[in-house]
Amino acid sequence: MNYNIINTTHVEPPEKRIGTLLLLNPKIELNINMAVIKYYHFGRQLINMAKVNAKENDLEKAYVYYTRFMTLFLETIKEHPDYKNVPIEERNLNYRALRKAFLNTENIKTKLLKQFRTQYKLRQEQNKDLQELWVSCIDHLIPPSFVNT
Repeated sequence: MNYNIINTTHVEPPEKRIGTLLLLNPKIELNINMAVIKYYHFGRQLINMAKVNAKENDLEKAYVYYTRFMTLFLETIKEHPDYKNVPIEERNLNYRALRKAFLNTENIKTKLLKQFRTQYKLRQEQNKDLQELWVSCIDHLIPPSFVNT
């Protein structure tokens, strides 16, 4: 018999959870009245926050901070009118930080996917066990003559 009426706790598949983390990175709106160098300072703060969260094993937050940093400097910053006036030394430092951030992000993504897969598998097993328990309870409570087969 199929008593698939129990509402189990839903957990998204691992790849979808990674995608959901990316949605936490809204596009940073550039304020052209703010000095472009301030965005570079903000970028350093993002990197520092990502490192702290990674060190504390809060990989989801670290992933979000790294991806926000990369989005800011790979897509958004070039729209600022003063982008070309940023000293070359600052841009080179930032370029090296981007390379490291990319490697760190990929490393964290691999760890997160592993963690999410483990959690997903565990939740699937728990849901199956719960469903079997539910069916077992129903089978003991409802006399066979009441069950439509």
